[in-house]
Amino acid sequence: MLTFLRSLSRFRDVEECDRLLVIGTTLATYSAFRIVKHALELKKPVFILNTGPTRADELPGIEKVDGMSGSVLPGVVRTLL
Repeated sequence: MLTFLRSLSRFRDVEECDRLLVIGTTLATYSAFRIVKHALELKKPVFILNTGPTRADELPGIEKVDGMSGSVLPGVVRTLL
């Protein structure tokens, strides 16, 4: 799912995905945070890539990499391709 979390239809996207990857947000807004909470309620794996703390860091089921997306993602893409 690639989104800026602008729509309630994102709940449906979460329900249809097998995992959620959150990149570059502190999840300070509730609209973004509730998408993560919804994924966890559905027992979906949630991975966060962000520099510094996020609102979801202490939730059970969160896996987090503390780092800059611009530094981490190129290596991930190379690995996947």
